[in-house]
Amino acid sequence: MAWTTNHIQPTWQATETFGTQRDTQTWSRTRVMKGAVQFRLTDVSGSSGRRWNHISFEVWLIDASTGASYGSAVLSKRWGVATAYKTVGFVPNGRSVRLRTRLNIFDDSLGSMEVSGTWAGDIRWDNSNAS
Repeated sequence: MAWTTNHIQPTWQATETFGTQRDTQTWSRTRVMKGAVQFRLTDVSGSSGRRWNHISFEVWLIDASTGASYGSAVLSKRWGVATAYKTVGFVPNGRSVRLRTRLNIFDDSLGSMEVSGTWAGDIRWDNSNAS
């Protein structure tokens, strides 16, 4: 496999909103991708600054020209536990793609959601097997 990897720097996102990474500084342009696409979270911080229990993170691969979705995934993360790559979808040969994301951060003590937070992650795509 010939993976191309891109690290997405910490990105502010209000929870429970359908954000478009195209509108943020760290995903300010689309990426031309092809093949299988995987994503992993590398860091999550709640706006309160306190320890959180777990998060739910949804990510969609959106065609920048047509708005079509090439796949989606829900990633979960617990405090202090590293996450592995998870397959998000498959992009046909050489399409311009952007991300949409949703982040929910659950408080450790109350089980309630944080109001907002930041996330960082790695996205990679396999350029060797696209058709």
